[in-house]
Amino acid sequence: MRVAVDGEAVELPASEPYMLEAGRRNTLLPGVWHAFVPASDDCVIGEVSTANDDLHDNFFVAEAIGRFPGIEEDEPAQIKLISE
Repeated sequence: MRVAVDGEAVELPASEPYMLEAGRRNTLLPGVWHAFVPASDDCVIGEVSTANDDLHDNFFVAEAIGRFPGIEEDEPAQIKLISE
């Protein structure tokens, strides 16, 4: 499978873990199943997506992991999600 790592095409074996070094980024095309796992307790993982339909585009194998962390809203949303 080919993915872009920092803008350069890299061939990776499907279903095999791939560790990014600190500060590096990869780009996955829509429809590519992926999972993120921290390599240490100090690891920070983030994902930035193009606009999508949150009700149909995101699926989580582990139910304890959700799209958004629990947030107690204390004021009205300034920008809403497509699903809202």
